[in-house]
Amino acid sequence: MTDMSVIHLTDEARTILGAAFEGDPACKDAIVLPGRWDESEGLIDLFITGVPSGRATHSRGAWMPRREDVVELVRRVINSRSRHWDHARPRPLPMPRDWWRAVRDEFDFIDNIPECASGWADLLIGMSGWLQEQYDGAWKTSQIKEKFGGLRIYHDCGDDRSEEVISVAEWLSEFICEDCGAPGRLLTRGGWCRTVCDGHAADGGFE
Repeated sequence: MTDMSVIHLTDEARTILGAAFEGDPACKDAIVLPGRWDESEGLIDLFITGVPSGRATHSRGAWMPRREDVVELVRRVINSRSRHWDHARPRPLPMPRDWWRAVRDEFDFIDNIPECASGWADLLIGMSGWLQEQYDGAWKTSQIKEKFGGLRIYHDCGDDRSEEVISVAEWLSEFICEDCGAPGRLLTRGGWCRTVCDGHAADGGFE
């Protein structure tokens, strides 16, 4: 892992959290610093401080995630992203067309093919790894798809804490590009909504 890769991935975490906590005065002093690179585990131990516990405040709607859950999931997303990173560029390596196969093979509760682009693969991996650590009940997803520009996960898990983590992943998807996994924003063109980075916004005619 090159220093430039660490800086780039840390900047991505900083940008995603900055957008997620925009308008939340309690997070105005949030700090994101580079973590530690491990040859087998990728970029870990991102140092994130200045984010108090409790529900975030935002104008997007009534339900808001716990700030500490957002921080934890962003850490996991960036860690997953770092494990398929092209250090010469720096940018993620191209995803295979069947990127979803690796997700289904690792997490047996992912019981369907995600109906979304590969940019949300690391979000699904980060969420699923977290769920696997804390919930050992038998449950399955019935559908994972993009809807109204965000990720939607339909499932039969009745565990309140796990449902909260899934909801955080859905909420965070509106700050991560569906096409490439870079920091993104929810945009609308006519009746079509997508969460994309600036580059893919231009490609899709959202500028």
